[in-house]
Amino acid sequence: MSHLKTAAISNALALCVVFSTASLGQTKNGDLPADGHPTDASNPTNAGSHVFAVGSQPLLLYDQDGATVAVREVRDWLEFDIKEPDPIFVSLEVDRDQNGKIDPFVDVAYRLPLGFKVCSEYLISETKNTACDKFSSDARMTQVKEEEGRKQFTLSVPKKELSFRQGSARVVVVAWNEAIRKTTIFPASRFADPIVIRYFPASLPSLSQEIDLSSVAGAGAVNCGAVRLDRWERPAVEARTASECAKYQFEHKKPFYVRFKHPGIDTLISEGMVMGPDGTVYQILDDIGIFGGHWVEPCSVPIEWKQPESGILNCVTEKDKREKAPGNSPAGR
Repeated sequence: MSHLKTAAISNALALCVVFSTASLGQTKNGDLPADGHPTDASNPTNAGSHVFAVGSQPLLLYDQDGATVAVREVRDWLEFDIKEPDPIFVSLEVDRDQNGKIDPFVDVAYRLPLGFKVCSEYLISETKNTACDKFSSDARMTQVKEEEGRKQFTLSVPKKELSFRQGSARVVVVAWNEAIRKTTIFPASRFADPIVIRYFPASLPSLSQEIDLSSVAGAGAVNCGAVRLDRWERPAVEARTASECAKYQFEHKKPFYVRFKHPGIDTLISEGMVMGPDGTVYQILDDIGIFGGHWVEPCSVPIEWKQPESGILNCVTEKDKREKAPGNSPAGR
């Protein structure tokens, strides 16, 4: 996890969160389904073919007719980067109780009809909604740019507004084309097959504390240990044993968590791996100190383990894969 250590040093003054997941349904015995894929037992009609694990890098959700919507996670907020060319206006509608249908005065919409002020509304039906600001929202609009008939901005929404279930949000993108007077809903009608955005399900602690991996892994998860790497006696052996435990639990679809700690003079670097009930594996770094922070990233799917001679288990993350994708490397620019 050397790239995370480098980030911890170079961003010592930054406190950020990256990653996400949903607290989705479990099977009766608490294991993952036989195929290893997440399910949502509470909403079988809304299994979700558009599922995204969000992190620190913008993740594209929507790209049609020149309009785009990308999302990233910043602590307790989801930030939606929206670009809309004239004459298209983009808004987001949210299934807050995640039951696959519109519930009047429960589910909400975030629109930007005129100017640069967020219009937060309650949905009433497929064709009706309340006036602006009837839904009291802390959402805000920032980084506004408008040039050559194209507007772009960031819509920041508190995660607590988006969902009554910690760990995920379900949204649809609504695009109104003023020129042809037509509304397009993506991916489908409200909210039969929404975009499912998974975000990190635990609250971030203060700089003096580690993220509680057991709360992320859930009840009954296997604790594969917390290895101190400053010990003189066989730290690599202990690290490999803990790593093998974690890989074994993953192969057998059992939630787990493991930590590797590097004490320093005035800081503690604590690396971790954790798998929650939905089968998503997270790579975590806590830099405990005056100028520390917390970093979290989802592992790629299918998972690719990395285990150097130190024995410390980590993975190829979705962020790693995006950075290595064609066009994102220096040679490809």
